[in-house]
Amino acid sequence: MSLYRKFGNLFRIQVNSIGKVYDLGTEIDASTDETTTVHHNGRYYSFVAYPNSAECQATQDIVTSFLRKRFSLALERKGYSFRKKYRVYKEDDEIKHPYQNIFRVFKGFEYRIVALENDMFLCLDPCVILESVSSIADLIRRGIPPSYLNSFSVRYIGSEGFRIDGYLIETATGKDFTQEPNLSYFCRINRYRKVKEEPEEEIVLAERVFPESRPELIQEFLKILGIEFDLIRLVRSLSFLDSPTPSLDRFVQTIKRVEELISLGVFPLQFDGFSFELNKQSIILKL
Repeated sequence: MSLYRKFGNLFRIQVNSIGKVYDLGTEIDASTDETTTVHHNGRYYSFVAYPNSAECQATQDIVTSFLRKRFSLALERKGYSFRKKYRVYKEDDEIKHPYQNIFRVFKGFEYRIVALENDMFLCLDPCVILESVSSIADLIRRGIPPSYLNSFSVRYIGSEGFRIDGYLIETATGKDFTQEPNLSYFCRINRYRKVKEEPEEEIVLAERVFPESRPELIQEFLKILGIEFDLIRLVRSLSFLDSPTPSLDRFVQTIKRVEELISLGVFPLQFDGFSFELNKQSIILKL
């Protein structure tokens, strides 16, 4: 069987030095800086010697966990924003278009840090990141009938300011929901995750609810509003799906992202005796 060589999206992370690791036990208190800790197999570990901690072996799993956490913190310090856990973008990478008050589009990337045998790698893929800007209430003010605003995923701001994911069942006025003379719009949402003893459904003010950032859904909203803008085509173009050389274009963009991480100082990544360096030459795969 013939083999051929192909440049991949894996980049070796060189470990220059490994510092000390401390076992903090199964619980930590408020005095412990959580940015210095990781949780692994039911125990907390840190590269900082806290009171009552004990020095322990720096296993690959623990070192990899440290690297993952410190890498995400370094991205934040360098101005990257997170969409979900592993998808990031910078404000400077926003794509300009006439409807940024409804949705925003960014060129970003998705990443993973993986350990394979005794080595660690950064796996990086360019991606398009959408952000729904208009709340459900704003979409109603723009002209979308409330009867159209149901049966899709949403995120909403809870009572304590946290973003919560759910499924929009119905949008109606407070009068329809509570039989009280409140003409503000509310959303009935089925929560995807709930804390014990909390109801599965929640009634939330429509001002605090935002539709999922899915191209097909946003495109449907634009159609209802009579806006002629081909978001699907824009996303395909930015994803290299309409390019005659998609693999090459994606690889070139991947290399640019890796070089960006190095030029911005995300790598080398150093903290308390640990030092990691990113090799900008991608791993060649034999297929």
